[in-house]
Amino acid sequence: MHILISGANGYLGSVLLQALSAQPEVEMVTALVRHARRFDEARDHRFPASIRWLDWDDLECKRRDLSGVDIVCHLAAGRNAANCAAVAESLALGARLFRLAAQSGVNGIINASSQAVYGVQPTPWSESARPAPVSIHGMAKLGSELIGAQLAAITEDTRFLSLRLAKLVGPAPIFRIVPDELPHLLAREALAGRDLVLSAEGRQRLDLMDVRDAAAVIWRLIRISPGGWPNVMNVGSGRAVTALEVARVTLAQMQRQLPGCVRPPRILLQRGAGRPPHETSACRLGCSSKP
Repeated sequence: MHILISGANGYLGSVLLQALSAQPEVEMVTALVRHARRFDEARDHRFPASIRWLDWDDLECKRRDLSGVDIVCHLAAGRNAANCAAVAESLALGARLFRLAAQSGVNGIINASSQAVYGVQPTPWSESARPAPVSIHGMAKLGSELIGAQLAAITEDTRFLSLRLAKLVGPAPIFRIVPDELPHLLAREALAGRDLVLSAEGRQRLDLMDVRDAAAVIWRLIRISPGGWPNVMNVGSGRAVTALEVARVTLAQMQRQLPGCVRPPRILLQRGAGRPPHETSACRLGCSSKP
């Protein structure tokens, strides 16, 4: 079995790379990334040595095709919501990858989407619910779904599945801390002794999932014949929590791990534009104030 992973040097991609490399059924794993030569020459210890690296430019210039690839896992995404050009480029690259996969006779494409496509709709979310994204990230994910679904509608040999993943957390060879990754961002701020400031008074709801569980789900789908895949699948815990709950758990964990911390961080709730954040009750750690 030959699996190609786009975004293999990312958060979920790096976990999936390790998981697939440990499976005897997988004969080859190709990692599709930008600047592939850098990874191939470095032989970074975080990545298995057996990985074959492939550069996006090789596909765009038609120096390579996807002949022999059985499954494509499209995990690459432009995540910087402030950089709309990067998001647009990511969508264009995804469209090219989907088209080339279909032309090469790839059996199935697993597209990593997000539950952000549901926007602020109340949980639990259903695959039959009408998407209503409110963020650029959610809109981009929905766009990727629609591009793949349109291709699948006119292609008989390549099956397309969009996985609407919950917010991923947990350890990985490649770790990310960006503004839309709230659990990781809160952990960094707490460890630095900075107050945790939450917008919308911490009411934002998140469905959290360990990134290793997400990789395990993808592996189970790879082992299933693509003919048995649904068009869309929600993957998550099924239980949403508020940003305030995440912040409180973060501080509680920090208290257990660092009982002698000097400055007790606080949880501050942002009430609206132009209004100063206020401190919520029972949000301070039981830390010593002595240096």
